[in-house]
Amino acid sequence: AARLSPEQLAELTTLYGAGAGELLDLIEADPTLADPAAAGHRLLGAQLVHGMRAEGACTVTDLLVRRSLLAFRPNPGLDLLPKLKVWMGRHLGLAPETVERQWAEYLKFLERGTAFRRN
Repeated sequence: AARLSPEQLAELTTLYGAGAGELLDLIEADPTLADPAAAGHRLLGAQLVHGMRAEGACTVTDLLVRRSLLAFRPNPGLDLLPKLKVWMGRHLGLAPETVERQWAEYLKFLERGTAFRRN
């Protein structure tokens, strides 16, 4: 995990404890997972893949709302669809069309939340 800074390593250890090694293994196998998952976020691609593989997230909404809380950030990961198609295909066996349908549901979730905050 040479691509991670000491601060990133410390954060992963704080968040995942002994399980941080699993994330480092993911990054070792695919160094692009050391990159931020979405623009302007510290959340790494490896953390989302870990959410799928180890935490049981099997839908876009589950992953971005419950596992990563990305949905509640100012940028809720609106640039993630291309990466999710690859990651969810590779790690969950989902077809791109399935991920696109789930993405549409995630966008509906975000819209409902935005409408709630406006009222």
